[in-house]
Amino acid sequence: MATKLCVVRHANIEKKLDRVPELWPLSPTGKLRTTELARREEWKYVKKLYHSPELKARQTAEIISEITGIPVQPLWDLRDVTSSVMPNSEVTGSLLAQEHYVYESATEATERIVNCIRTVMKSHWGQEVGIISSDRVLALLYAHILKRKISLLEWLNVSLPGLSVIDVEHWKITRGFCAKELEE
Repeated sequence: MATKLCVVRHANIEKKLDRVPELWPLSPTGKLRTTELARREEWKYVKKLYHSPELKARQTAEIISEITGIPVQPLWDLRDVTSSVMPNSEVTGSLLAQEHYVYESATEATERIVNCIRTVMKSHWGQEVGIISSDRVLALLYAHILKRKISLLEWLNVSLPGLSVIDVEHWKITRGFCAKELEE
């Protein structure tokens, strides 16, 4: 079996202005669409799901896991790319508090994300695994693979939740997010 990475853009969120964005939950529509995504055939061979520490990614992973039985694990290095956000009292004691969100350049963030995925895939060589993260993280990953910037317009065409598949052995996108621009 080929080494494949199922990449999921988190589902629709419910903005809670009294919380930091990292703690925004999925909306009822997001939960419904994630349930529909989880019932698709693509999960048949996936061995594990990794997700960013943000609530929206964790909830997306948990819904998929509940339906498919695939185990989930948070990964700090799949965290969102942000500028100078420090955890507040709501976040203290959570996975988000393991490290502070600090500014990192696009180059630094890309290196973090790609290294994280390489490490995960090395431990799952010959298998299929999934990751669930946010727009900025996935845009940097796809920019790295496609060797070009990903525009906002391209990401606006990606559904919530969105699913893409990468052949990791060749770093080739075998299934885009149904946005023609994000396919080779």
